[in-house]
Order: sequence, then C-alpha cells, then structure tokens
Amino acid sequence: MISVVRCPGRLEKSGGHFAGKDLYGVVEFTFDLQNIMAMYTSSEPLAIIVGGPAGTGKTTVGEGLAEKLDASYIEGDSLHPPANIEKMSNGIPLTDDDRWDWLTDVAKTVSSRAKGVSVGSCSALTKKYRAHLREHAGNTKFIVVFLWAEKDELHRRVSGRKGHYMGANMVQSQYDLMQVPQSDEADFCIPLLTDAPPEELIGRVLTDLEERKLISKR
Repeated sequence: MISVVRCPGRLEKSGGHFAGKDLYGVVEFTFDLQNIMAMYTSSEPLAIIVGGPAGTGKTTVGEGLAEKLDASYIEGDSLHPPANIEKMSNGIPLTDDDRWDWLTDVAKTVSSRAKGVSVGSCSALTKKYRAHLREHAGNTKFIVVFLWAEKDELHRRVSGRKGHYMGANMVQSQYDLMQVPQSDEADFCIPLLTDAPPEELIGRVLTDLEERKLISKR
C-alpha cells in the first residue's frame, strides 16, 4: 500500500531529494505504509546507535526504531556526567577528553541491553567517535544510523526546542565538527539526510537493516 502524506514544512525539493530551506509550503512524501506498519526481529544481538548533531531527530527516530524492533531504548544524553551538561548549558563545546568516557558508557550500556536488539542515541559526530563506540560495544553486532541536515535547518529546529540544555548557540560547533560517514564506514554506518518525516526515515533504516540481513519481518 502506498500512501501520500502532505506535511507543512520548510523543505525544498531539488533533484529528487528534499533539503532544509527557509521556504514555507506543503510537501508531499510518498512511502510504503505496509512496510512502516510491519514489526521486525533479529536473530542475533544487535546494538543500534542513532547519531547526528542536535536537531536531527535522534530521539524521535531512535524511539520509533525501538518500537518497530521491540527493543529497549536509551537516550545517550542521559549518560552525560554533570560536568558535561554544565558546559553545554553554558554554550561551551565539549572537548575530546570530555567525550571519551561518555562514549564508552554509551557503547557499553546499549550493547549490554542487546539481548535481541537495543537502540540508543548519541551524537557520534566524527569518524573517530564512531570507531570508539564500535570498539567498546564488545562482540555485539553494531550499527550507527547517522542523521544529518544542513546548518540552517538544524538551527531552525533547535531554536524551536524548549527546556533542553543544548541551545541553538551550540549548532555551529556541532556542525563544524560533524563528519557524515563515507564509504570507508559503510560496513557499520547508515548515513541519512533528514529530508522526510520520521516514519519515512525509520522505514529507510529498516529496509537497509533487512538488506544487510540483520533483521527480518516477523
């Protein structure tokens, strides 16, 4: 079954893709509703990290994946030590030294819950951070779903959030640090431009995981 959803937003279609722009309008997204409604399972322990800078929808996509996979979900931000949260709340970018222990904790926490599938979120902005996560996930099969968007779109989304310590002033530092996974990380990374509603993005991830033979429909 193919469904078309009309979504108010600030998106512009170009060359078959949607990019975040400051343009008002209504955009049509076409997706396979039957695929979106299906449930999935994994034959072996699988840990999935949903990464990307603030404003890409890591929590929404991560929780949606966890629901489809009947998996546990943990918000990586909840594992930050108080010192990290204080720095980010004051608009101070984290350093590598601030991140290493946190990344280790995220990897171990998510992988330890992967009796079937476990999903967590973590910015995982650079290649070396993703390698660190993978290294500390143990023997559990490990995948990073990396969400990304253009800077103006990220700033628009983060500016509209309320009650989160990651303010819009942090968008630039995260964007400058961001390294979208390339072909040399293709064995464990799924880069995904956030150019569609969450349901469509989740569907793309599930299709990719099926093609990798990591999950199957129940």
